[in-house]
Amino acid sequence: MLVDSEGDWVFGLARKRLEAVGVSRVGEINQHPLVLTLAKKCVEKIRFNGPINIQIMLDEDRENAHIIEINPRLSGSLIFSINSGFDIIDLSIKSWLSLPYQIPLEENISDNRLIRYWQEHIC
Repeated sequence: MLVDSEGDWVFGLARKRLEAVGVSRVGEINQHPLVLTLAKKCVEKIRFNGPINIQIMLDEDRENAHIIEINPRLSGSLIFSINSGFDIIDLSIKSWLSLPYQIPLEENISDNRLIRYWQEHIC
């Protein structure tokens, strides 16, 4: 998610982690309202500034959300967000420089499933 210099919510993107090997490798964008509501409550209580990664877990019946981790930084898997329509790097830079920016529209966010691949390079 991105929070402005006043500590106000700008935009957030919820992603479901489907596979991880140390880092998230397969993810699915899912703007789950319960997840986003809990993330917004967190931002209201702790006045952040800039990009924030909040990890939230839903219980088995998907009716309760729990904060697992809060990282006041860009997520290592931010490429999932960028490829789904939330260019958090561009918005963060514009926010820090007090330049005008356009908040993504919910209808323009793609419910993508994304897979990260690595390729070894020998030097």
